[in-house]
Amino acid sequence: MPARRYVCTHCGRKFEAEERETLECPGCFWSSTVKREEDVPASAKAASLSPLETSQEKPAFKMSFPPGLLKILAVLTVMVLTLPFAGKVVERFQQEIELSRQNRKKQIAVKGPASALSENSLPVLSEEDQAVLNRVIHIDENRALSDSESEILKVRVPFHTGISENLPSQVWTLENFKEMIKEQERFYKVPLPGSYKGKLEKLFEEKYLLAEEAFRSGDLVKARNLWVEALALPQYSKDLSRHRGVALTMLRPFINDTLSKIGAINSSLVEKNIREKEKKLSESYAQMAKLIDAKSWQEASAQILEIEKLIQELENPRLAAGQAPAYPSEFAKVDDGIKATLAEMLSPAPPAVADLAPMKQDIQTKRKVVESFQPEVLEASAALYEEALDLIREGNPEGAIKKLKQIESPLALAEDAKEKVEILKKYERNQPAAK
Repeated sequence: MPARRYVCTHCGRKFEAEERETLECPGCFWSSTVKREEDVPASAKAASLSPLETSQEKPAFKMSFPPGLLKILAVLTVMVLTLPFAGKVVERFQQEIELSRQNRKKQIAVKGPASALSENSLPVLSEEDQAVLNRVIHIDENRALSDSESEILKVRVPFHTGISENLPSQVWTLENFKEMIKEQERFYKVPLPGSYKGKLEKLFEEKYLLAEEAFRSGDLVKARNLWVEALALPQYSKDLSRHRGVALTMLRPFINDTLSKIGAINSSLVEKNIREKEKKLSESYAQMAKLIDAKSWQEASAQILEIEKLIQELENPRLAAGQAPAYPSEFAKVDDGIKATLAEMLSPAPPAVADLAPMKQDIQTKRKVVESFQPEVLEASAALYEEALDLIREGNPEGAIKKLKQIESPLALAEDAKEKVEILKKYERNQPAAK
């Protein structure tokens, strides 16, 4: 195939080559600007000519290189020109990386005086959070009560004991007893002999009514024993089945009512230990309130410890387990059917204990305030606080959190410690993102 003449409109180079779909200019290596000479307008052809070609038509000296070789030469030229600067760029890049790493380490490891953290800097925190970390609280043991502390100490929790010494029903009178017998005779249509009713009335007066007097005077054991003896009913007949079928059946309302009173007293007797501790707890709480009002902090703190001990004892479930005192010897004269019921009543269900939760919560809150006025407690809290501040300066938020969490009083110091803990936790959460 004959060669044809071509012109590069980019660099103005003219050359001959066999006609192909894609040709590359041997001067600038462009292909998109190569045109057949006859297809180029005269004006464009003139513009593409070099000054030498414009002034004369003599053929210029031409040196041809393989296309790939020129590309390699161009790349080597660029590398040679930039080599003196490459070392400096790499060195500068490495310095930037090291500086960034050091800055991350210094985010909380900022040294400063013990009384001020103004030099501390945590870039991942807001200005408000940084201000809280920089804040230092000073507590004086001779300080006055704050408003919050005064409100806590003024609270008085009402204490409602679980005691119940009321009888489950009204105490009968002799007239009530006689009327009950008449009604039962009419109902069963069985009149009881007058002599037998006389024995019943005598037993009622000597035992049942005296039991009521003992109960009202507070002698629970005596009252219970007398009511047990009131159930030792005289024999209606030598025939036991007749005695039970007639007398005990007709006297069932009286027997049941008396059994309920005995059961109630047995429960109260088992509860006695609990009720005594509840009473002591109530008295101790009142004494503590007086000591707080007098600002006798040392004595009030000792009283609080006594109250906490009583609460712990009352919360012990073994304290509720117990048995009522044994019945009197007259118990043997009671009918076996009634006796079995009385025996079961000696071990009543565990008694109810007063609701201790409100007082327990109140005491825990008051203890923190009262103890904060004791020099040894104040010194211990201040030492923990200073250690925590040092750990923050040293870049140890985890250690600072542990120290701050141990501060329970004074209230102002504890609240500041709590705020700092929340901020340090936030800082720890943000650490991975800052790396």
